Amino acid sequence: MFPTTTVAPTASPGPSASGPAVPEAEWLRIEDFRQRSAAVLQDLLPPGVGTVSLLSDHVSDYLGKSAQGYLLLRFSVRPHSDAGPPSTLCADTPIGQEVQVKGSTCKRVQLTDGVTGTAWTGLDSDGRTSTSVAFRLGGSDVNLSVDPYTYEGSSPASSPLTVDQVVAFAQQPRVMALLEEGDLHPVEEAQLHAPAYEE
Repeated sequence: MFPTTTVAPTASPGPSASGPAVPEAEWLRIEDFRQRSAAVLQDLLPPGVGTVSLLSDHVSDYLGKSAQGYLLLRFSVRPHSDAGPPSTLCADTPIGQEVQVKGSTCKRVQLTDGVTGTAWTGLDSDGRTSTSVAFRLGGSDVNLSVDPYTYEGSSPASSPLTVDQVVAFAQQPRVMALLEEGDLHPVEEAQLHAPAYEE
């Protein structure tokens, strides 16, 4: 079992700790999904992400703790929402061609025969990098990312992954199986704004 790291005080432990009360069976289903997601993050990402634990504040968030510092690992698959216009950045570029966008780099990527997405490399004001890939899978928006994270006053670490490594992670059969499960049986709410994916 992967431990849960609390990032903010909660009134009480249990199913209601990270949001509105849900039936226990549903909470257990989501917790099981999170445990299996943590396992694929730990098993299939490079050792540089460190030890993985669940973060208490959001179902899709995980903490990576390494000698270099902390990382926020996001493993998000949630129902698609038309609450905002989809990003068109990189949408008209050839697969694999990099585009510079305000200090970040994006490129369209081919994940499977029928799924393309947008991969990003970002740079924060302190020179730390983040990497991510976002795409539509079935009726859901997927966002897999590795970002610097400040936890308990510690120094955040740069993402130890290239965007190609993040894309390769997304393509792993164990990862795709979990994402497809999350698409068919959602564990998150529909999102409030559109991600940077390319349909």
